[in-house]
Amino acid sequence: MEMVARLFFEVICFAGFLIMVQETPKHIRRRRLLFFVEPDAEGVRYFNTELLNPLNEHFNRIGPEIQSADTTLLSPTAKVAEYLKTNNRITVFGRNVGLVFGPENYVIGKTVAITFIGPLVDTIRLVLRNVFSKEL
Repeated sequence: MEMVARLFFEVICFAGFLIMVQETPKHIRRRRLLFFVEPDAEGVRYFNTELLNPLNEHFNRIGPEIQSADTTLLSPTAKVAEYLKTNNRITVFGRNVGLVFGPENYVIGKTVAITFIGPLVDTIRLVLRNVFSKEL
């Protein structure tokens, strides 16, 4: 069960990162001057905070059972920060998922994780398109 929880954690954190950094700025926009439309930095920051807070609360409730290989407790905020600090996010995600499966299955886990990124991004885009197309 711990492996499933850890895998869930890694996928949700990477999806959260993709939503916050790559996808949300495409949907939360503001008009500048008459013809320029750009990401609304304040709106994106607010949305990201509102997305990250429940993730942190959820994983804090189940947290003690989700640890890294070196028994460090994991947090969504720290994981998103890890992705922000690197230019090779796909490799880092692959490494993180590979580590979930242990040294004997690391290469397989990493390979599966990297091939899973395309469908993950497609799912994120579909969900966000539906979320942001709703009239408030």
